[in-house]
Amino acid sequence: MVWNLLGDIADLIAAVTVIGSLIYMASQVKHARQTFISGSQQQVSLGLANMMADVWRDKDVCALWVKGMTDQESLSEAEHDRFGMLLFSYFHHFSNILELAEVEACFLEGNQAMIDRTLRVPSVQGWWSRQSHTFSKAGALHRYVNQRIPQLNAAQTAPGS
Repeated sequence: MVWNLLGDIADLIAAVTVIGSLIYMASQVKHARQTFISGSQQQVSLGLANMMADVWRDKDVCALWVKGMTDQESLSEAEHDRFGMLLFSYFHHFSNILELAEVEACFLEGNQAMIDRTLRVPSVQGWWSRQSHTFSKAGALHRYVNQRIPQLNAAQTAPGS
């Protein structure tokens, strides 16, 4: 009987140890996930901020950006190509934001206004219609932009907008 009791106590200790180990491991996984998401968000935000800082820092590139966003028809062929490359880089940052938003939904909320402001611009919409094939059709960027542009256009044309 003593041996049975000792065996039962050993089984109980083993079960408590396993449960404790699982709880500890779950907390470590949660912490690692939070660290990854935080680092990824910071890296994506910094990448976009650096890209825009480069645009604003160079007077000619800044003028090209503003001209492309406000008066695309006045762009020369070379300027049109350069503006397209700026948008290509910008949309890669959007893609990273949207991929992260699939992991942590609140990341999109923090960038939504900036993305919408860009997607409302007719020259950006035209560029997307011509260049969207350069991004994965199965990716978050394709899904998001192809849904969001019609929503933004409908909101702009709705009475009272």
